[in-house]
Amino acid sequence: FPAPHHTEVIFFTSGSTGTPKVVRKRAYQLGEQHVREAPWLGLDGPVSVVSLVPAFHILGYIYGFDMPACGGGRSLFARGMSPQAWIDVIRGRAPALVVGVPSHYRLMAQALSAPLPRAVYVCSGGPLDPAAGEEFQRRSGSRILQVYGSTETGGIAVRHGLEPLTPFPGLEWRSRESDGRLEIRSPWQDRPADWHTTDDVVAADGGRLELLGRADSIVKVGGRRFSTREIVLAALAVPGVEQAHAVVYERFGEAAVALFVVPRKAQPAAAGDVRSSLAGRLAPFKVPRTIQVI
Repeated sequence: FPAPHHTEVIFFTSGSTGTPKVVRKRAYQLGEQHVREAPWLGLDGPVSVVSLVPAFHILGYIYGFDMPACGGGRSLFARGMSPQAWIDVIRGRAPALVVGVPSHYRLMAQALSAPLPRAVYVCSGGPLDPAAGEEFQRRSGSRILQVYGSTETGGIAVRHGLEPLTPFPGLEWRSRESDGRLEIRSPWQDRPADWHTTDDVVAADGGRLELLGRADSIVKVGGRRFSTREIVLAALAVPGVEQAHAVVYERFGEAAVALFVVPRKAQPAAAGDVRSSLAGRLAPFKVPRTIQVI
């Protein structure tokens, strides 16, 4: 590993604002989170891992690579497989830790016919649909541990189901009086100091916190974060569109975007024309799932 203050890994992320940026993680930051989190999760010592998330995503890096590497464990990155193949790998290897995003657990729950080996099943990268989490627990026999955080901040808190979030050990947090935004300070941030996120929170019992939702136009679709404002501006540039409004909704337990447009009277626009134009202006994952002309 690099020296503590040297860069260990660099991530390219859309960040909490939707603006692409580089985030450097120094060795001491990842080491500090590992030292505090692994024993807290009952994963101290060599850890065997099956990661359904690639190592170039911070979730796959921290839990799939860094955690087992720090403790002398082993990892398997199960990519390019079907849900049944994920299940077979977990049964065959019986890992101590399984790493996935909401869609992994939703798809495995649909394919499971018998319980899975006991493990810490970690989920992050977006909110887990409660129905999918309950179905996975019913079929697998294990609860999913949801991790809340970001590339910039590292881990912030965890929870099971819809219970309040429990902050990581060593992390300080507060709800800003002026607007209820979450501010945190932790040993695994760069130059530890107050950090302002874009989420609204309130205090819950026992020092825990309740997320009220995002306070801006940022949405995460397919594990990638961007601003719905970008979609609206692209739609307003389409000939024949007078007004546009983007709405985030739930589709198969995950976030999706619907776009509603009002055409100009003299130059009406069809939904297909709007979609074609947006496909030339936006990255494919940003093109709305639903487009309706009203």
